[in-house]
Amino acid sequence: MALDVVVIGHVALDVNIFPWGVVENVLGGAPTYSGLQFAALKQQVGIVSKVGIDFTEKFPPIYRKLGLDTEGIYVAGEHTTTFENTYDEQGNRTQVCKHVAPGIAPEDVPSDYRDARSFYVSPIANEITPELLRHLKRESNLVML
Repeated sequence: MALDVVVIGHVALDVNIFPWGVVENVLGGAPTYSGLQFAALKQQVGIVSKVGIDFTEKFPPIYRKLGLDTEGIYVAGEHTTTFENTYDEQGNRTQVCKHVAPGIAPEDVPSDYRDARSFYVSPIANEITPELLRHLKRESNLVML
C-alpha cells in the first residue's frame, strides 16, 4: 500500500537553555512536527532524513510507536542537525546551529516511498536540492514545500 505522505527534511535535536535550566535532546524538524500531525490525521506517513548516531538508540522506536514509518531515516555521521536555543528572561530566543547532518539526495528516498500520494518537503539546514524536487514530481502526486 502506498503511503499518503512522505515528509522530507532534517530531524533536529534541540538544546534549549532557559534561565532556570537546560533541556537537551528535544526532537524537532519537519519530520517530527509535520509527520506527527499527518499521523494524527490518520495518514500513512514515511520519513526521509539524515541523522547522526546520536539519534539512533532513543528516537526511532518513539517515531514508530507514534505511527511513522522510519525506513527512510539514514545514519550519516556522528551528529544529527542540532540547534542550541538560548532564551532570556523575557522569552527572547537566540539560536545557533551546532551540527548539520548531510544533505538528502534522490537516492535516499526508499523505493517503497516513491509511489506516495504526496511529499512534504521542509528543509531546515539547506539539505534539499532542486534535483531532489525534480525527482519527486510526477503527474500522479503532490509535492508541497
